[in-house]
This record gives sequence, structure tokens and C-alpha cells, in this order.
Amino acid sequence: MTPADVAMRARVLALLPQAEAEWLARQIPPPPEPIKEKRREAVRAAIALFGTMPPTVAAKALSRAWDTYLIECWPGDRERDGVPLASSVLRRALFRLTMLSDGRSLGWRRIHDLASDTA
Repeated sequence: MTPADVAMRARVLALLPQAEAEWLARQIPPPPEPIKEKRREAVRAAIALFGTMPPTVAAKALSRAWDTYLIECWPGDRERDGVPLASSVLRRALFRLTMLSDGRSLGWRRIHDLASDTA
């Protein structure tokens, strides 16, 4: 849903009586969270798995783990449309990151920027 769609939705709801507007607002799903925000949250969750490492070290470790995941696990997970049930938390996080990044990894600097709110 584009910003114009969100604005149009708000204008239409404002024209209706309050009861009908509230009912219609419940029927229409809210606009989806932008993919960038979802990816930022997924990066932060994955970085948190590296514990108390300094931010740059954690970003580099996540980048290496992500590249390894893409080579070794992503082809099977993509074909299966998910990770095996007995997968590690890190593998699940890497699957989610890869889905949000169209099958590509991010460099460690970009990961660091997303995790530290400088992006």
C-alpha cells in the first residue's frame, strides 16, 4: 500500500459516520509494515544472537554466517519454503533475513548501520 493509498483510506474513513468508519477500518487490513523496517528488526534480532560482542565484530560475524547460510542451506530451505523443525535460532533468523532481502546478503557495514540505527 503506497502512502497515497494510506492517505486516500484516511480521507474516505473521515467522510463516513463514526460507527461505520470504525467498522470499515476493522474490515480493511492496516497497511503493511514497510519491508525496510521488517528487515531492520530482523537484523537487530539476528545481531542480538551474538551476545556481548562489540557491534562491528557482531556485524562481521553475522555477515559471514549469512554468506555461509546462503551457500550451504538457502537452496534447500528455499525449495522447502522454510527451515527444518530442528533448526537453530540463528538459521531461522538467517532464513527470515534472506526472505526479506530477496535471497541476498548484506555487507557487514550495512548490517552494522541497520543494527545501530544509522541507516
